[in-house]
Amino acid sequence: MILVKDVFCTLWKSENKGKYINATVSTSEKDRQDETKYKNSNWRATFVGKALDQINGLPEKTRLKILSGKLTNELQEYQGEKKSFLTLVVFDVEVVGGSQASSNPPPSNRPTSAPKNTVKPTENQGGNTQDEDDLPF
Repeated sequence: MILVKDVFCTLWKSENKGKYINATVSTSEKDRQDETKYKNSNWRATFVGKALDQINGLPEKTRLKILSGKLTNELQEYQGEKKSFLTLVVFDVEVVGGSQASSNPPPSNRPTSAPKNTVKPTENQGGNTQDEDDLPF
C-alpha cells in the first residue's frame, strides 16, 4: 500500500454507485528526457467518504487535488485466473481552480483573499522593481 497525498489529477468518466463513485482520473508529469513532452497516466479510482460528496455531479475535465488516498496492488480472481490490479481509493479531495467548494472552505468571518497591496515597489526598496501583479504566486 502507498499513501497518496497532494496529487493533482483530472476527473474523466465517473459513475455513482451509491456508497462510492468509480471514476477515471489522469495524471501527468514532464518527460525527463524531453522537457517539452509529458507522460500521462490513466487510473481507475474509487471515491469514498468525504471525496464521494465532493466530486458527485462534477463534469469531466475537472481538475482535482487528492488530499488523502491510497494505492494498492492486490491479487484478485478474474475469469478463472489470479490477476494483479492497482486500486486507487480516494478519501478526501478538493476542486482546483474552479468555483466549486473545496473541502476546506475559509471561515466566514475572514476574507477569502488577502487585500491587494496598492504600493508599487521602487528601486530604493531592496532593488526589486517587479510589479506585484507580475509575480508567479
